[in-house]
Amino acid sequence: MAAGKGGGGSAGLLVGSPMRHLAFKFLLIVIPVVTLFTAAVSAVLVREVYSGLTNELLARAQHLTRSSATALAEPLWSLNSVTIQAIVNSLSEYDEISCTEVTESATGTTYAWPALGCTQSSTADRLTEDVMYADQSVGRIEVLFRREPIAKTIKDDIIKGVSMFVVLVLVTVVTALIAHRITIGTPLLSLLLSIRGGGNRFVQWSSRDELGEVITAYNDMIRRVDARTEELEAARRQAEAASQAKSEFLAVMSHEIRTPMNGILGMTRLVLDSPLDSWQCEHLQTVLSSGEALMTVLNDILDFSKLEAGSLEFVDDDFAPGTIVESVLSLMRSRAVEKGITLNAEISPLVPAYLRGDPLRLRQVLLNLIGNAIKFTEKGGVVIRVEPDLLAVGEDVEHTPSHVTMRFIVSDTGIGIAEEAKKNLFRSFSQADSSISRRFGGTGLGLAICKKIVDLQGGQIGLDSQAGYGSRFWVVLGFGIGEEPTVATGSRTAAQKVPTVRPMRILLAEDSPVNQRVVVGILGKRGHWVTVAKDGRVALDAVMRESFDLILMDMHMPEMDGLEATRRIRALDPPSSKTPIVALTAAAFREHSQACLDAGMEQVLHKPFQPEHLILTVESYGHPKDAAELAAPVAPTAPVAPAAPVAPVAAALDDKQINTLREQLGDDIVADIVAEYVDNSHALLTVITATGIELKTLGEAAHSLKGASGVLGLSDVHALCARIEVACRDNRRDDTLPLIAALPTLVETGCALLTSTLERAAV
Repeated sequence: MAAGKGGGGSAGLLVGSPMRHLAFKFLLIVIPVVTLFTAAVSAVLVREVYSGLTNELLARAQHLTRSSATALAEPLWSLNSVTIQAIVNSLSEYDEISCTEVTESATGTTYAWPALGCTQSSTADRLTEDVMYADQSVGRIEVLFRREPIAKTIKDDIIKGVSMFVVLVLVTVVTALIAHRITIGTPLLSLLLSIRGGGNRFVQWSSRDELGEVITAYNDMIRRVDARTEELEAARRQAEAASQAKSEFLAVMSHEIRTPMNGILGMTRLVLDSPLDSWQCEHLQTVLSSGEALMTVLNDILDFSKLEAGSLEFVDDDFAPGTIVESVLSLMRSRAVEKGITLNAEISPLVPAYLRGDPLRLRQVLLNLIGNAIKFTEKGGVVIRVEPDLLAVGEDVEHTPSHVTMRFIVSDTGIGIAEEAKKNLFRSFSQADSSISRRFGGTGLGLAICKKIVDLQGGQIGLDSQAGYGSRFWVVLGFGIGEEPTVATGSRTAAQKVPTVRPMRILLAEDSPVNQRVVVGILGKRGHWVTVAKDGRVALDAVMRESFDLILMDMHMPEMDGLEATRRIRALDPPSSKTPIVALTAAAFREHSQACLDAGMEQVLHKPFQPEHLILTVESYGHPKDAAELAAPVAPTAPVAPAAPVAPVAAALDDKQINTLREQLGDDIVADIVAEYVDNSHALLTVITATGIELKTLGEAAHSLKGASGVLGLSDVHALCARIEVACRDNRRDDTLPLIAALPTLVETGCALLTSTLERAAV
C-alpha cells in the first residue's frame, strides 16, 4: 500500500471531529433506527408481559380467595374464632395479598389482616367471595391484592434489557469501527494520501468490491494523467524552444536589418547637412522619408511579435498633428499620382496645434490605413480627415483642458468590403478574400498591427463599408495637449544648432564601418573628438590608457561584446570605472535594453537613430560652455579615423553598394578597406576552417566575416556566414561542415570581384 505524508492526508482520516468519519456517519444513522425499533418492540413486549403477569396475579389471587373460603367454611359455621384468625393471618405469607377481612354472618364479627378496616381502600384490585357451608352462607371473605411485584419484575427486566442493549450497541460500534478501518478506512487513507501527496502515486490495494473498483479506476486515471502530463511537458518544452528560437531569430533579424538601415539613414542625413541645391535636397529628403518608411515597414513583423508578447512600448512626445499627416501624404502622394487618384487632407481648425502622445505609432497607423486606401482605389480619391471627437464616450475617453480625444477618418472610393468579410478584417494575416492578396498583394498583417496599437493606447478602430461603394476607416485616440517641441522630428536645423557644451572626448565601440562613419560624422561636426574601437576588447584597452567623457558601446561585437566590455570597465579603478556608457544597439527587444542597463550602462539608444537624438543624448553628459565659449565660432575637429572592419566577399557582388561606398568615401579609402578585408578574411577563414574549433569561436568568426561582407555588398558570403552563425548557436556542428567547405571559394571569388571592380574603376 502506497502511503505518503503530503498535505496532512492522514490527519484527514484519523484526527478531527468524529462526524467526519464514514463509520460514525453510518452509526449515527443505524443506532437511532435500531434504538427506536428496539424501544417499540420492547414497549409491545412489556405490555404483553405486564398483561400476562396481571392475569397471572389475578388468577392466583382468585385461587387463594377461593381456597381460603373453603378453609373458612367449617370454622365460620362452628364459630371457631381462633381458627378463623389463623386462616386469615396465613394469607400474609403471600406478597401479592395486601389485606384480608372475613366477616361472620351469624354474629357479624370481622376478622382482618393486617388490621380492621384495611379493605376500605378505594383500590379496584380486590376479590370478594361468600363462604358456603352446607349450601348456606356462613360468612364473607374480601381480599385486596397489589401489583407492585409485577412492576418490580418488569422494572428489573427493563433494566436488564437496556443494559444488554447498551452492551450490544457498544459492541456494534467497536465492531463497525474496526470493520470500517480494515475494509474502508485503510484503502481510503491510501487513496487520500496519494491524492494529497501530489505525486501521482498508485494505490496498492486490491479487493473484489466497490472500493476495489474505485481504486482500480483511480490508478487507471493516474496512468492517463501521467501520460498526458508527459505529453504536455514535451509540448511545453517544444513551445518554449520554438518561442526561444523565434525570439532569437527576431533579435538577429532586428540587428541585421537595423544596422544597414542605420547606415542608409545616417549617411543620407549627413549628405543633407552638406551644401546642396534645392533639387538635390528635395530628392535626398525623399530618400530619407522613404528610408524611414521602409524602416517602419521592416519593423511591422517585429512590432507584431512585441504586440503578441505585450512588450511594445510607447513614447510620450510633443508633436504637430498637421505635420504628421502631411508627412504621411508626402510619402504616399507619388503612389496616388501613379494610380491617377486624388489624395487630400482635411484638418479641422479645432485640432490643437500640438498634441502629446506617440507620433511614431500614430504615423504607422495612418500610413497603413492610407496605404490600403490607395491600394484598393482605382478611381476617385482618398481623403483623411482629422477632428476632435467631441461626442466620444466610454470609460477610456477623457475630456479635460489638458486632454483631447481625436478622430482620424480615412475615406476612399475603392472596392469596398463585404459585410461577411468585416469580422475577419482585423485578424492577423487576414484579408477580405483570397483574391485580394493575389490581385493587390500584402500579407494582411497591417490592420492587425493597427488594431493592437490602438487598443494598447486605450483607443478604438473600426470601419464603415459596403462592397462597391468604398470604405471609411476611423481611429479614435486620446492625446494630451502638447507644446511646441524643442527638437522637431526629422529637422535638419536641430543638428545644426551651435553646441552648448564643451568639446567632448568620446570613445565609440562599434564594429560596423558604416555606423562608425555616421557617428563620427555627426559628432565630429559638433566639435567632439571621437576615438573608434572595433570591438569591446579594443575599447577596454583604450579606457585603460586614456580618459574619456563618454563611451558609446555597441552591443554585438566580435572578440568581446558590449555587455562584457561594460562589466570589465565598471570593474576598473576610478575614474575610468565612472565613465558614462551609452548603448548603441539595433536589438529592439526590452530584454536586450535591460541587459545593457544591468551590465552598467546608463542609457540605451536604438539604431537607427535620428542625428538630433544622438546629439542630445551625447551632449547631455557634457559640460556647459561659458559665455565666451558660446560666443566663439565652432570649428569642427578632425576625428580619429575609424578602424577598418573585416569584410567578407560574395560570389555575387552588389555593384550598387560598392559604388555607393566609393561615392561616399572615395576610391582610395575603399581600396584600403578592401585590402584590409582581403587580409582579415583570410585570417578569419583560417579560424573558421580549423579542425576541432569550438562552436563559440566559430560563430564569432562567422559573425565578423558576415558583417563586413554585407557592408561591401557580398550578399552570398553574408548569407552563408549567417547560416554558420545560426548553426553554431544551435549546437549543430554537423550542419556547419558543408557550409564551411563552400565558404573559402565564395570568399576568394568575392575578393577577386572586389579587386577587379576597383581596378576597372581606377582605369
